[in-house]
Amino acid sequence: PHNVLVHVTGGQYAYTAVFNASDKKHRSAYAGVNEVGFAIMNNLSYNLAEGNYTSVVNGRVIADALATCRTLDDFQRMLDEWQKPRNIEANFGVADAFGGAAYFEVGDTKVVRFDVEPGGWLVRTNFSLAGRPHEGSGMARYETAQYLMAKHPEKYTPEFLIDGLGRSFYNWELGADMLSAAPAGVAVDLDFIPRTTSVSSVCIEGVGAGDDAASSVIWTAIGYTPGCYAVPVWVAAGEQIPDFLLPEAGSERGSAPANLLAEEVLHHVHPADRDAAGKYIDFRRLRPVLAAVRAAESVETEAGKALDSRMRKQFDLAAVRAYNAEASARFARFRTEMQALMAAPDVIRDGSLAPDLLARLADAARDIPERTAGRFLSQDPYKASLNAAVAAAMDTACTLFVPSKGITDQDESGRCWLFSTLNILRAEMIDRYQMGPFQFSQTYGQFYDILEKANRCLENVIAHRNEAMESRYNTWLFNKPIGDGGHFANAAH
Repeated sequence: PHNVLVHVTGGQYAYTAVFNASDKKHRSAYAGVNEVGFAIMNNLSYNLAEGNYTSVVNGRVIADALATCRTLDDFQRMLDEWQKPRNIEANFGVADAFGGAAYFEVGDTKVVRFDVEPGGWLVRTNFSLAGRPHEGSGMARYETAQYLMAKHPEKYTPEFLIDGLGRSFYNWELGADMLSAAPAGVAVDLDFIPRTTSVSSVCIEGVGAGDDAASSVIWTAIGYTPGCYAVPVWVAAGEQIPDFLLPEAGSERGSAPANLLAEEVLHHVHPADRDAAGKYIDFRRLRPVLAAVRAAESVETEAGKALDSRMRKQFDLAAVRAYNAEASARFARFRTEMQALMAAPDVIRDGSLAPDLLARLADAARDIPERTAGRFLSQDPYKASLNAAVAAAMDTACTLFVPSKGITDQDESGRCWLFSTLNILRAEMIDRYQMGPFQFSQTYGQFYDILEKANRCLENVIAHRNEAMESRYNTWLFNKPIGDGGHFANAAH
């Protein structure tokens, strides 16, 4: 889907909503919030009506509601007065500025309202609880959302709802997060909350007591959610929307730049084509993409929340303009970096020896002359690989001399990590304080290193005390419980 975020005026209330880019008259919205704090979104349902309806009429309901409704009861009346049969089969999630929130399950002739209890929450996917039993779609996604919502111990935030839910690859039927569980890196893209058909992820933060009703924020990740990040848009800002959420100038479809980039990511992480197009997701490609998206989103979240806390009491249009300009500059950098990431070889993306890399290495090996291979078989490998021309051209003169005033010798111990660290410090001390030859005590450092290793070993013994002595872990642990090897980090800390 190709989408944009638009601010619409001309009705009883102005509002900001997500639209299909082809909907130039803005008659069919996906989700949005108006200037009096009324917010609405919807899910298609497949077990309410006898017909096979599309989202077009649902979108008209949303657009009309945003333009005319102030409360949940206003929306209820609008549905009751809608011409019947409604040609609607959908679940509408609605909230207002007076603390009300509900799901309306709407069919051709019937409306069933489910109000959210104070402090509670409701979830819907592509079926209705009041509809025909055991029919519909999205049951596994519904269970996944229920599970993730229930296990989240903290306050629900836009970050959790968009990232913790919208980018979750937990599969209820399998009882596993496939992002970390897929052993081969590729899995069937089925029953995850983010789908290839997802148009966007939206979280609308309403208003609380004492807040300006127009200070509602619509956090919008427009497009395939794993490939785009959420930014805040204030309804009171009107047409002041970050330009990467608006129709891109010169775009054939009129899509937002963020949506177009998300579409590139969608195809990148679903590389199979022809009859398998979109059916398999490559988690090896997705993981670095998600890391970049989450890093970008954390920046927007921090900046957006800081500004929003000010906007709740006194709106500042100039501050919004400044934020939007900075956010647009950040997106431009993000798009360049993301496209470079997707263009990089697979080995750079996840560190594994991907098939395309192995194929390139095999091709390169075929170009090695047979006589070169023979040299390696008949000579010392170092001499065979030496390029005399390169060696002759090498400049062995020192450009930086570090005064050492004596060599320290680790003898036959494995303490190179400790000696090298102390020698760096020693050179600095000699230079800074004009000192003569001296050494830091390697024995002193080694004593505390062995003390820490002994403690770690004993802690591991306690942690694995219920395992058999011949288990793989205990075999490794007792094979060499304390050694003198280490790394720079051992000395630095």
